[in-house]
Order: sequence, then structure tokens, then C-alpha cells
Amino acid sequence: MEGRRVTWVRRSRIEGDGWDGPDIPLGEESERYLLRLMREGVVLAEVQTSDPDWSVPEALWASLPPGPVTVAVAQLSQTFGRGPFARRDFDVR
Repeated sequence: MEGRRVTWVRRSRIEGDGWDGPDIPLGEESERYLLRLMREGVVLAEVQTSDPDWSVPEALWASLPPGPVTVAVAQLSQTFGRGPFARRDFDVR
């Protein structure tokens, strides 16, 4: 997390061993993620995105008091459904 911007490295569930191009093969029909911004287990925001990148809206960011927040991201798949969430904690200052 840099400022209000959250980014992550995408991974592949299928055929992820080939590195013939600039990025690994996606292995899915489309690239989709479910992202949650949480504090103490309460979901403050939930969005779906097709890029491994999300900026916290200014209004939401301004409403957050200082303290820890958790960002959780899960890959969405037509075949497998929602994958497990990867989580990371950050401090809002």
C-alpha cells in the first residue's frame, strides 16, 4: 500500500510455470479480484476489480481514523469460484 493505492502481484492457478512472455499466463477467462478493506473484522469497503490495483476513494480514506486496517484480496474464477484471501495489515495515519 502506497498512500491510498493498493497493488499486488497476480498469480496463476493454471499453467503458471511458463514464462515465455512478459507476464505469466493468467489461466482464466478473465482477470478479476475481490478486494476488501477491513478494520477489526468489519468490512469498510468491498470492490471487484479487473486489475491488480485499487485506489481507496478519497471520501472513504478521509473517514478512516488513524489505526490499523486490513486489505484482503482474492482472485475470482469462473471455474474455481473465489480463491482464498491474501491479507495484509497497514496503519492509516
